[in-house]
Amino acid sequence: MNSRQKDLIKLTEKFVRKKFSGEGTGHDWWHVAAVRRNAVNISKREGGDRFVIELAALLHELDDIKLTHEKSDKPVTAARWLARLGVDKQRRMLILRIVERMSFRKSLEVRAQKPLEQQIVEDADRLEVLGAIGIARVFAFGGKLGRPMYDPMVKPRKNITYAQYIQRGGDSISHFYEKVLLLKNRMNTRTGKKLAKSRHNFVVKFLREFFKEWKGKA
Repeated sequence: MNSRQKDLIKLTEKFVRKKFSGEGTGHDWWHVAAVRRNAVNISKREGGDRFVIELAALLHELDDIKLTHEKSDKPVTAARWLARLGVDKQRRMLILRIVERMSFRKSLEVRAQKPLEQQIVEDADRLEVLGAIGIARVFAFGGKLGRPMYDPMVKPRKNITYAQYIQRGGDSISHFYEKVLLLKNRMNTRTGKKLAKSRHNFVVKFLREFFKEWKGKA
């Protein structure tokens, strides 16, 4: 990246950090920073436009309906910010495409060819849904939504649709089966798939231990 692009990245970092100050669902600034870090690490091995990748990673939660509570998660705020920065149209449109389409729920609805930059940022975000941090985020977000931690009468939904997913019902343990455990096989890049394996296995071990304790066997 050139010096101007680095300056724009720094400005965006400050902008997003301020926006997500005090956010309590596990989708806070530190989540955004981790996704950016993951994306950079994957990009070093897979390639792609580093400037686009970093900006998309930094902006990926900005217009998400789970945080904004708007009816649409069109990247309006992200678009205004990129225009303010003076990012060229081609890169701006690619960044907005990534931001708008990368969420898991969008993958239930949209089946389209993904540019490499989108594959990388999507993998980077999905890595943060797996592993120890991912487990913590499931319960943080579940608590914010008022979900019970676990209800043995609730069964995870199989082959969940977009409409079902956005209803946000069920309990937090079911969320592991409806989303988290599916991600290992939905990673895009070779690097993402490799990094996802150990985090996925950690979630499997956690759930095994959870149910042992729940049944009084541990």
